[in-house]
Amino acid sequence: MAKLCRKCEKSYGDNVNFCESCGSPLEQMQENTALQIQADEQDESTPKNITTPPQQLRREWIISGPRNTQIIVEGAKMKFTQYNWFNRFTSNGIHTQELDIKNITVLEKSTNKSINTFKAGVAVILAISTATRSGLSQIIFFLFFLLSLTQIRVKEHFLIIQHKNGMIKIAGEDNSENIINDFIAFMRQNYPEININMM
Repeated sequence: MAKLCRKCEKSYGDNVNFCESCGSPLEQMQENTALQIQADEQDESTPKNITTPPQQLRREWIISGPRNTQIIVEGAKMKFTQYNWFNRFTSNGIHTQELDIKNITVLEKSTNKSINTFKAGVAVILAISTATRSGLSQIIFFLFFLLSLTQIRVKEHFLIIQHKNGMIKIAGEDNSENIINDFIAFMRQNYPEININMM
């Protein structure tokens, strides 16, 4: 049975009576003590792989468009809530969908230029008003008409999310480009297995 120096905490074979380091008399070790020392020595020689649990990712974006879209990414889930500005506080007209991120195959961003029908209508009204006026008021209405022409053509940004069960297409206004880019950058960094296309 092995022997132990209580002062140096070194173990020796059964044929040794005194510690080689300090000269103290050795004591017989119980079997469980010997096993513990052996385990401790093995732990010291083996590098420890310290793993920390992954953080629960949570981010939120709101993309303004014909229907505003709130996107929440939390851990392995992605939740979409679409609503119009006038019914966001009621259940009517609110559409919610949740996806497992592992089922998303492709993220795609595209841009398209289109005519804003509301602003085009305003331009027509200003053109008619300009034609029916005279003097200073005609000049003012004409300047507003020219300004409205610059606002008719707008850029629309689309975020397309393809998954195993279908596709989600989100339309954003011109000022939503940075928000969509931030969303895609977050997904690229934290979920690199998803294919991302920027058009």
